[in-house]
Amino acid sequence: MEKLIMYTLPLCPICFQAKQFLKNKGVAFEEKKVIHSSVFKEMRKITNSLRVPVMKVGDEVLSGFNRKKYQQAFSSYDINHPEKE
Repeated sequence: MEKLIMYTLPLCPICFQAKQFLKNKGVAFEEKKVIHSSVFKEMRKITNSLRVPVMKVGDEVLSGFNRKKYQQAFSSYDINHPEKE
């Protein structure tokens, strides 16, 4: 099972939209806040972009937020979909 990782910044409205989109789709993800230099360096290793959010799942890395591309990316992988309460 692949793990979906989101690199975000606090108070970033686009990051909030991306997280809400994933939550509404029932997609589990790990959020890494790019407020620590170690997380920033980790994000820079996978993308040359300074743009957040960054979504990583499997070999796929997306910078920014595009609903269609996000849907295609997480639909292509076996992602944990927690059961809704």
